[in-house]
Amino acid sequence: MNRILGSAIAVLMAIGGFAQTLFVGTVLDSDNASLSGVNVVLGDDRSFGGATDTEGHFAIAGVRNGDHRVRLSLMGYEPIDTVATMVEEM
Repeated sequence: MNRILGSAIAVLMAIGGFAQTLFVGTVLDSDNASLSGVNVVLGDDRSFGGATDTEGHFAIAGVRNGDHRVRLSLMGYEPIDTVATMVEEM
């Protein structure tokens, strides 16, 4: 099995005034190459999320502010489990 997905770079952006956040980022492997088709899911029940495009980018809208468990997974790679904190940008 390949080494864990190298890194996930997440940039958090606010959606004006709704106390919800757009969670966007790029998923890279250990050689800094973008990975397409990576599942990016939020929450313990993993029912909310999306997948990376051909350039490794993802965007998940409607995420509430606060701490969220994040899982990145792709067949052939070990998954990453982490926590992301969403905050409204001023």
